[in-house]
Amino acid sequence: MSDVPRQEESVAPEVNICETSDGYVLEAEMPGVSKDGLEISVEGTEIVIMAKAAIGTLRIRKDCG
Repeated sequence: MSDVPRQEESVAPEVNICETSDGYVLEAEMPGVSKDGLEISVEGTEIVIMAKAAIGTLRIRKDCG
């Protein structure tokens, strides 16, 4: 196993957002990411998804404004 520290990597996979009568549904394919590895927040008009995956940390920003 390598002693090289892992770095945060930003990627932007395809994301689908649909509005329903109950709210919004966001779908994103993120291989290697478990539900426990997700952190979702809203910053201004952006939805931010932080995901820890077997390959590193993914950061997805979607501007909704």
